[in-house]
Amino acid sequence: MKKLLFTFCVAAVMPVAASAQSSYEAIDSTSTSEQPAQNSISLDELTSLTPEDKAYVDSFNIQLQKAGDEINTISAQWDAEKAKRGYPKKKTVKAKAAAVDAYVALLRQQLSDIRLNRFVDKDKVQSKIDYWEDYRVKLNKLM
Repeated sequence: MKKLLFTFCVAAVMPVAASAQSSYEAIDSTSTSEQPAQNSISLDELTSLTPEDKAYVDSFNIQLQKAGDEINTISAQWDAEKAKRGYPKKKTVKAKAAAVDAYVALLRQQLSDIRLNRFVDKDKVQSKIDYWEDYRVKLNKLM
């Protein structure tokens, strides 16, 4: 009896459920919700950089890339040691902690230097700093 009642209730609700899923509501593009601010760079801003500023930004980007490559190199060594013995060596952990510290220092410099932070998403850089600081705390626990 309960199965029959349940089947009847499900059959009665099916048209309502189907119409609820297929409803269409036009979304007004001029709604009051705020759109996230986009960091758009105009061509004039890019060409207005002095050669000194371009060289400074390029050298900073090279430093940032080298710091990231160093972290990746140490991570590969970390993985090899972990595969061999089950845990990384203490000197590898210390080296990775030093590399992470250098990378975080570069990211902080990027946020604070006006020549570097004009063309970056500051929220994204701050989230990277937060991630790597949390990672550094985890590395401290291993030492």
